[in-house]
Amino acid sequence: MSDTYVFYRHKNKPTYRLVLKQNAPFPSETSPDLWIEAGHHAEDHVSEETQFEVERSGFKLYNLAFSFEELEPSSKGLQR
Repeated sequence: MSDTYVFYRHKNKPTYRLVLKQNAPFPSETSPDLWIEAGHHAEDHVSEETQFEVERSGFKLYNLAFSFEELEPSSKGLQR
């Protein structure tokens, strides 16, 4: 039987996502009250990277939107 993963979106910062295995506890650093369930996905519809991180840490937390400046502050002067 394959695992089911539950995806959540943060109530106040909607670009943040949290992924847990179904029936897993929330990380101690947060509260379920801060998250909205966004969907359930079978293991075969979840990336290997996400599965690995959930196995390793018990969850995966990520941000859908950020800028290149946040990613590489020194790239400001780079030209194409």
